[in-house]
Amino acid sequence: MTAVLTFAQTCAELQVGEHVLRSLIASGSLRAGKIGSTWRIRRDDLNAYLEAMTCPSISAATSGGTTSPSKASGSGGPRARGRKRSPSNSNGANTTPRSWEIYINPSR
Repeated sequence: MTAVLTFAQTCAELQVGEHVLRSLIASGSLRAGKIGSTWRIRRDDLNAYLEAMTCPSISAATSGGTTSPSKASGSGGPRARGRKRSPSNSNGANTTPRSWEIYINPSR
């Protein structure tokens, strides 16, 4: 008979919070089923999830391959991200900054 874990046991085993575990189940990354109103996770499904999450860089490091995705792709480093700008009104006039904008541009 396959062992069945409770939601709390699975959280403890993965060392994640309830929200993360619910996300894994909702996305289909981790198979689970409900018995009554509580989620249950089969030990085999948890092991399969953990096996799929095994770091591929371990085998690459032992086989002489590269472990860095940026070097493997030849990009030379992390991609630069542009700063998002807040939308301005159509006539271009300055308006009162939104509460979160004072943290981005305090001189305003």
